[in-house]
Amino acid sequence: MARKEKDDALLEFGLRFERWAKRNRILLGSIAAALVVWGAAYVGWGIYENVRLQAANSAFEALVKNPADVEALAILQAKSPELYDLFLLGEAANASDVTALELLSQKRTIVADLAAYQLAAISSDPVALGRYAMRESALRSLKDLAALQEAYLLLKQSEWQSARAQLNRVDISSDLKSLANALEHYGADKK
Repeated sequence: MARKEKDDALLEFGLRFERWAKRNRILLGSIAAALVVWGAAYVGWGIYENVRLQAANSAFEALVKNPADVEALAILQAKSPELYDLFLLGEAANASDVTALELLSQKRTIVADLAAYQLAAISSDPVALGRYAMRESALRSLKDLAALQEAYLLLKQSEWQSARAQLNRVDISSDLKSLANALEHYGADKK
């Protein structure tokens, strides 16, 4: 008896849904059309992104083989601005091109932070490294590395107290803390 009641309830629900669907054919058709359009757009966007990434990768590969390839550089800039900036950073760092590094450090990407660090590192100036290490936007590990390099340069100048202060800025959870401790002990007997 309970099974017959369940069957009747299911049949009644089916009939109600059928009447509702007949009254709302336009709504259901619109929903179905929207789902088809959304699915097609999703697939199309995925294909577009894949083609764009393949073009960027091909351009980057060409630039690795020949950094002077202007056509590949233009393609990379158009297809993947982040990878383009990274390529420029690598080239500027290899050539120690201060002008290019300064331009890259003005951008609003992670490459800007890497360029700012590279500028501070190639300057061999403890003040520049200290300014980098104090930046809010600096990557944690690069902050620690900048503090470590600044301390090293200060130790070379026999500025023991300043060097210790920089070494104390290295985060305790940093992978570089053991190096900072070793450098700190180097000048332990100096005042």
